[in-house]
Amino acid sequence: MQTIAGTTKSLGVITFLLILLFAISPAFSAANSARVFVINPAKSQMRYSFDYSLHDIKGVSHEIAGKLLLHPDGKVQMMLRSAVISFKSGDSNRDVHMLEVIEGATYPYVVFKAVAQLKPEQIQINKPFTMALKGELDFHGQKHLETIPIKIQKLAITEDTKKNVLTIRAKGAWSISLEKYKIERPSLMFVKLDDRCNIDFDLQLEEQSP
Repeated sequence: MQTIAGTTKSLGVITFLLILLFAISPAFSAANSARVFVINPAKSQMRYSFDYSLHDIKGVSHEIAGKLLLHPDGKVQMMLRSAVISFKSGDSNRDVHMLEVIEGATYPYVVFKAVAQLKPEQIQINKPFTMALKGELDFHGQKHLETIPIKIQKLAITEDTKKNVLTIRAKGAWSISLEKYKIERPSLMFVKLDDRCNIDFDLQLEEQSP
């Protein structure tokens, strides 16, 4: 069993690597011939859902920003960001209550920064494959390591004035603990929601010309 000290050490190492990859200019740029893919929010979505005995509780956002960098050696850097106020459940009163629960005015964004390493045969994205994104989820003022399996597939190649431009699709799903992120579990009809919040995303990313 991993000790608290070991977990803290792992968190520190990965956080340090993420700082190097994302916070230091030009870490998250097209340097070193990295291919840059940017999320098209009009064709992307992120959803949350809770297991609840009375009815389904879910919300969706199409206001997602982020990009993926694919380096020649197969290293992947990915960043996603979404405003918590952008998630809609179809019930405005519920949305207001959820914003109060997660203190959306104080913590307006959920951000995920992660890295992965592709195998040599995956770098050209000729066939669909699954990779494990390992990184830091910043939510409700708390930062924790999360590992998210995502499936990558090629959608289309369009002719650009300089080169062929690739569009890819990235799909992923995982669950987080509300208590882990210091969020008090909300109640509906006097029944508390499950601690587990399910999150999934379906993203379309378009390669940018250098």
